[in-house]
Amino acid sequence: NNNSSYGTVRRIVATIDPALPKKNNDIDVTLSARDSSNRQVSNYSNRVNFVMEKKSSAWSRSWPIASSSDCTLDETSYTFSSNDNGDVELNDLIKCKKDGFFRLKITDNTNSSVKWYVYITILTTSKFDSKVTGYSTSQLKTIKSVYTNFMNTINSYENTSARLYNHSTRETRWTEFYQKLYDVVYDRSGKDLTSYSRYQDAIRDFNNVVLSRR
Repeated sequence: NNNSSYGTVRRIVATIDPALPKKNNDIDVTLSARDSSNRQVSNYSNRVNFVMEKKSSAWSRSWPIASSSDCTLDETSYTFSSNDNGDVELNDLIKCKKDGFFRLKITDNTNSSVKWYVYITILTTSKFDSKVTGYSTSQLKTIKSVYTNFMNTINSYENTSARLYNHSTRETRWTEFYQKLYDVVYDRSGKDLTSYSRYQDAIRDFNNVVLSRR
């Protein structure tokens, strides 16, 4: 029941609105069943399950289940109907009540290999350092903008390219780069990007490795 002229469903792509949510925002989630070529599969009729996960820090590799005091889900599953044509919007599905690093895990109820992650960072931008050694005011503003929009960028690239999703090398590299950005905007000791020129080298490498060959 999950085949069409486009083939078998391989992943459930999801987008969120707002794309850059804040604490206590109601977050809408749009789900789309896709085949291996990223084409929508219109007759998908399986149930998908939702779990919110949270990691303890930007550099952590572990994603334990989030506490209900951190994030809540309006519903923990959804069954696609024929009227959905493989695409559905779920209003107010998520609300995150604390700052942190979250992701929504979506899995097909009958085939765990059909899954998706939506990454969400709830920021407290007031904690950003106003001055960081090695960066001018305008350079630091650029870093803060890249960091603030980073998870939305990752979500967008993975939505449009099936090759980027669940690619372990790329995920390791973007996680490492995200940590480096975090260390700059919060001016953590021992940060790797000690100057704007080092940031430029790092983002060039990031673009070549993570975003190339889409």
